[in-house]
Amino acid sequence: MYFIMGFLAVEDEQELSREIRKVKKRTGLSGQVELKAYHSDDPMRFKVLEVIADCEVEIHTISVYKPRVYDHLRTNTNVLYNYTAKWLLVPFLEERRFEHIRIVVDLRITRQSRGMRFDDYIRAELWGERGIQTALEFHHLDSAHSYGLQAVDFVTHALFRGRERNDWRYWNVVRGKAGRTKRLFFDPATKKPTLEEGGQ
Repeated sequence: MYFIMGFLAVEDEQELSREIRKVKKRTGLSGQVELKAYHSDDPMRFKVLEVIADCEVEIHTISVYKPRVYDHLRTNTNVLYNYTAKWLLVPFLEERRFEHIRIVVDLRITRQSRGMRFDDYIRAELWGERGIQTALEFHHLDSAHSYGLQAVDFVTHALFRGRERNDWRYWNVVRGKAGRTKRLFFDPATKKPTLEEGGQ
């Protein structure tokens, strides 16, 4: 019933990648094997999340309650992805007002693009709607080749488990790194996209 989107804000991307790589090495996984939270056992999930919690990262997530999503958003996953990203990423960029930022996006999600491309959509929202001229450098990578994207997968899976199964064991490991946790379409009184800040 939930769709979870998230990102990790890091100054030193190499630190996070190095620590995730160490986890793989210690557990005997080949460098070619992609870490996926869904396919991992409990010890691996906790190891990866503990490493993330020990790194200098900020976790930002948004949870979408799918039964209340507008019908026209549900019919095109790319449009829903862009729409959700707007509510999560653009306020972060507006608040921080960086001169330049590098944004790594999962290629598997954005390559089947119908409608406005993800990059253009975010630029239009930030530059056109808000007048903030942060230089945005987008990199669309296969998550198999990005330790950062693999880390995001473990974080969003942790929150998904909490939402879907009321199993907060995983999220509790990284909860202290949560900078912004939003909820979209959660209000039962309206189908409007209500946003709520929250610890989970």
